[in-house]
Amino acid sequence: MGRRIVGPLRADLLRRAFEAVMQRHEILRTGYRLEAGQPTQVVLPAGSGFFSEVDLQHLPAGDREAAWREAALHTASEPFDLAAGRVFRVRLWRLSPEEHVLVLCEHHIAADAWSTSILFREIGILYRAMLSGLPSGLADLALQYGDFALWQAGELRRSTLPAQLDYWRHRLDPFPATSPLPPDHPRGDRPTFRGAYAEFQVPAGPRSQLHRIAHDHGATLYMVLLAAFTALLHHRSHTDDIVVGTPVAGRPRPELESLIGFFLNTLVMRTSTSGNPSFLELLDRVKETAMGAYANQEAPIELVLEGANRPGGGTTPPFPHVMLVLQNAPIEPLDLPGMEISLLEIPIESSKHDLTFGMWERGAILQGWIEYNTDLFDASTMEELASDWNQLLVRVGNDPTLRLDKLAPGGTPRLARAG
Repeated sequence: MGRRIVGPLRADLLRRAFEAVMQRHEILRTGYRLEAGQPTQVVLPAGSGFFSEVDLQHLPAGDREAAWREAALHTASEPFDLAAGRVFRVRLWRLSPEEHVLVLCEHHIAADAWSTSILFREIGILYRAMLSGLPSGLADLALQYGDFALWQAGELRRSTLPAQLDYWRHRLDPFPATSPLPPDHPRGDRPTFRGAYAEFQVPAGPRSQLHRIAHDHGATLYMVLLAAFTALLHHRSHTDDIVVGTPVAGRPRPELESLIGFFLNTLVMRTSTSGNPSFLELLDRVKETAMGAYANQEAPIELVLEGANRPGGGTTPPFPHVMLVLQNAPIEPLDLPGMEISLLEIPIESSKHDLTFGMWERGAILQGWIEYNTDLFDASTMEELASDWNQLLVRVGNDPTLRLDKLAPGGTPRLARAG
């Protein structure tokens, strides 16, 4: 996403604020190199070249919007130089004396969505301090991401990790052979990550009903949505073994909450839909699945998959193929004094998985989005999927005692392309 900034922006101070954050968080200036055949992390001095400003005021006013959008797409697809420690980049386009567009691109090796909120919060604090000539008040960091990595490789592996990996080995045996969402086109010999992104909105009624179901049955909204998504994939695939991945923040300790870094982990939610259960019975199964996954969430997905007998020898794209995301944590906005800042959607042309199906609580609205592999799926299929999902949520909200065969969706596609 980009940010449109309207107001008297001091680009020099913004650059200095980014440099200060880069200095505070070593992970933003860590390089990854091969030494004697082994991958090695090297913390580098704060470098330059990650922040660039482009003045578009020489263009006709009507051409500036198209110019920055085209440049932003190029910026988003530009490869990162991991060996040089260039794991994030900032581009600032000046459209007029008091209008700018800011785009931040981060490599997942260095940051996750939580980290982006930390970064923007600190940028705002530092910018204000520099503007006023006062100290920022930001406390020195007690830990760096490297300390977490050492703990994960040392204490975690010795203590809790063996038992957690044993849990996942039993949970994933036998390992699922296929994706729960049949593709429109055959999967090639080599994985591709070409993708697209689309948004849709859930009708107003189901959101409050889903919250009520969660409350009445000792579940969370995510568990209710996962049960509904499991039902949807069951109807799409006509199989009873449904496997969905979901990201978790991976910050179980308070001292990790203020660190930038990639703490995100993927949990595998495997649920059986056999026996034509009611939705509430399926919700009970999902609750059991989710609670077991949460209790074993410190096992990195890479080690979980390393110990699994994967069909195809691991040549397929990253497992799980289908992801469900609920973004219900507030995202820290970029807050700069004297300026109005709004979000800008930038089209996504890649997809890390076959399909990532996301829900986002924005006040009283439940917004949906889909990121999908365009070599596997047609846009029309995603439209149908979103329409089927909305219909299924309405039926679940009206009567959660319905059995799976009564929840089978169908109807007219209702998806609006984003960007």
